[in-house]
Order: sequence, then structure tokens, then C-alpha cells
Amino acid sequence: MSATLLNYALRVFCVIGVLTFAAKIMLACSCGPRPSVLEAFDRVDVVVIVRVSSVDTVDPKVDSRSNPANVRSATAIVEKVYKGNLKVRDEIVLEQGSGSNCIMTFNDNYVGHEFLFYLWTPQLGNRWAVNFCARSNSTSGAKEDLLYLDNLEKRCGKTRVSGTLGEWNSEDFQVANKKILFIGEKKTYETKTDDDGVYEIYDLPAGTYKVQPEILKGWRIDRSWLHYVSGISEQQDSTQSIRFELADKQHVSINISFEPENAVEGRVVGPDGNAMAGICVYLWTLERTKYFGPHDCTDDKGYFRIESIPPNSYHLVINTDGRPSSKYPFPQTFYPGVTDRKKAALITVNDGDTVKGINVVIPKVVETVTLEGVLLYSDDRPVTDGDVKFESTSSDIDGDQRASVDKQGRFRLELVKGVKGVLLSNFYGSIGRYENCSKLDALIKETGKNFAEIKTEPITIEASENIQGLVLKFPFPMCKQKE
Repeated sequence: MSATLLNYALRVFCVIGVLTFAAKIMLACSCGPRPSVLEAFDRVDVVVIVRVSSVDTVDPKVDSRSNPANVRSATAIVEKVYKGNLKVRDEIVLEQGSGSNCIMTFNDNYVGHEFLFYLWTPQLGNRWAVNFCARSNSTSGAKEDLLYLDNLEKRCGKTRVSGTLGEWNSEDFQVANKKILFIGEKKTYETKTDDDGVYEIYDLPAGTYKVQPEILKGWRIDRSWLHYVSGISEQQDSTQSIRFELADKQHVSINISFEPENAVEGRVVGPDGNAMAGICVYLWTLERTKYFGPHDCTDDKGYFRIESIPPNSYHLVINTDGRPSSKYPFPQTFYPGVTDRKKAALITVNDGDTVKGINVVIPKVVETVTLEGVLLYSDDRPVTDGDVKFESTSSDIDGDQRASVDKQGRFRLELVKGVKGVLLSNFYGSIGRYENCSKLDALIKETGKNFAEIKTEPITIEASENIQGLVLKFPFPMCKQKE
């Protein structure tokens, strides 16, 4: 079993500053940058290795509360102590999280497995909560941590750069025994990954560096998450390295994942040759017949560029739903502009390829109409930051559509002709968030909640012709948000 948990745990062991580069975190609780091993160690009360021994389940027929895997809590036995007042063979009870509160959830599959936990001492009761937004992990996934923790006395006070290669979307990338260069202003240093793709290097002088891993042809560093990482240099000048700053006695943790260095680019135009903006195009393998794949959406001039595509042969498809809609007023279409997939042209992508000139002409669009109007507050001032939506009631047409308003509150939607539905807008607000806004506060209180959705009066629409002059109005005046 693989359990990638992540804890923001934290307190003081030796006084050393820390700079952190985050691993990719795909969690519902909205985690921030992950701390380095030292940062996590310094700020928590307890760092231990435990083995989960049991889970306490509930009977869903008796306990109707939301409870992932019908588990109330888990019990673990302490096997090794790096920090804190727990002892080997101590038994601790672990809180069961919800998945959305950043607390780890347990199930029967965890029983018998070892974990490295960074923990705060419980403030109330005796249950320990494992917050997965930092470094708590299965021991098999915490090898970067253990290289440091198992040699703590010898390595405390030294600079350290460490991390892993090949996480998440590059699981097939061969990571063992890869050369890692640290290119400084005056000197280049070198280390290698171990069999698990983990690397570390100590005692680099303070300064500006580029970490440059050994990369196979056709791959590049996945840079899509670098702007979420605190402390990283803004000056990034290569797809093959990451620039960072290392100060005296600091640690830096850089987990590096990879993506294919290839692309497919082209343009989408309508039957009249005019660019079609906001149209999403997908690459389907020959086996795929629905859902999604690598994709991009066209810009105002109809251009798209799909990147990081696994080497394979593909069909390019537009309108994956298969039938005309308000968003895609044409049938499912394949490159170069056919509705029969058997006639579609094949696009082959190899390592390092950029396939250009994939231009799609939509052969035919269904007739559409436009709705135009303005979104206002009850005092007739325009809503300058919001959107309106059309909710289709037609069973035979996917007519749902949404559009943002401009600075004058104006909107414009394009719908499939003949679709029926309602036009409205909604506003989400909380009591006390706005200055002198008693009407809004009163509307929210009527719902019995402190946070509520307030809608405009809906307008019934039958889109048989263009309609102008529509007015949507919220039942409260414009209010200034408190700072």
C-alpha cells in the first residue's frame, strides 16, 4: 500500500533557518508549500515511527455521522522515537479525519504498515491528529526524511539540499543512480540518487545555485507547480534545471517530477474561416471513446497548444459530449474536420516531438441566438465582478451557458436556437462581511445560516430569436466589502 500523507508539523531542535520547495500536493484541504525535513522536525512536539495496529470501526446503521470508511479512530504502536516524550511500545490513538480538514483518514488497509509521523501533542483528550499537509508519510515514502533523521547528531547545523526524482505524473521515469548537479556561481557539485530516487548533499556554501538532474531525451522538468513554492528564485531560465538560493545553515527540499517534452499545436476555425475562441480540443488514444485526455482550449485567435503528451498515436476531437450545445454549437468533430471518426487523421507523437499545423475546420454549426443585457444591484448600480448563467430546461438540447459581466455589468450569451430555460445570476455572501449592508444581512439571516447564496429573479427564456435589453437585478444594493 502507498500512503502519501503530508503534515505541517513543527518546533525547535537546533537553530537553523529553512527554505522549502514543495512537492505536488493534490488534496481537498488546500495545502500550502511543504516544509523541509528540518523545518517539520523543529516545529513539532513529537517525531516517531509507528505501526498501525487496529482501526475502531462504527456501525453505519447506528452511527449516521459522515465517517470515511466507517472508522472512528486508529491505534498505533510507537517503534522509534526521534523527538518528544513518547516511548517505544507506547500505544497512541489517532484521530480520524474527514479528508477535507487536512487530518489523515484511516481504513483497514493501513493496519500493519509503518509510518513516520510529525505530531503536535493533543491539546484536548488523548487522540493524536496527523495533519497531512506537511511531511507525515509511510516509511516507504519518507526515505528522504529518514536519511537525515537517522543521522541527526552528525548532520545538525549543516546546509542540506535533498529531494526525490520522478514523482506523480512521471512514475515510469527511471530514477535510480541519476546524476544531480548543483551549479554554483564559482563551482559545480555533484551527487547521485539512490535506488529509490532520493538524493541529498551537505555543506554546500551559501549562494545561488541551479539544481540540474540527469534527464532522458524527450523529458523535461515539470514546472507547473513552481509558482506555488515559497522561496524559489523568480529567475528561471531553463526547462532542465531549477534555480534556488541557499543561505548559511539552511535546508532546501526540492522534489523534481518530469513531463514529456512534446506538443501538438494548431488552430480551430468555423465554416466561414473565422477563428473559434474558447473551444477545447482533446487528444484521444485510439482506444478512447469518451471522457478526456491531454487538452488545451483555443485563444481569441483560435490557436491551441497541447503539451506534455505521452508518446502515442491520437485522434484530435472537439466536443467530447457528442451533440451540439450552446458552448459547442456543432456535432462532435475530429481533425481535420470530419464527424465520422473512421475518417479522422491520425496524429503520432514521439519523444521530443512538436507536431504543428493541426488545423481543424468545423464543417457546420447549428443556428444560434444571442442574449444581451445587464446585471445590476437593487439601487441600479452595475455588478462589475460576477457572471450570469442560462439553465436549460430542454431535454433534447444541452443549452446551459455562462458568461462574465464587464465593468458596466453587461453580458452576452450565445445559445442554440430553440433552447428553453431560465436566465439568472447568484451571489454568495456572509453576514457582516460588507459595510452598512443591512438588506443583504437580512436576506442571509432568512436562510438560517451565516453564509448563503442570493439569486436574482430568474427570467424565463425561449431562445427563438436574438434578445436584447435583459435586466437581472439582485434584491440588495451595492455594498462595500470590509477590509
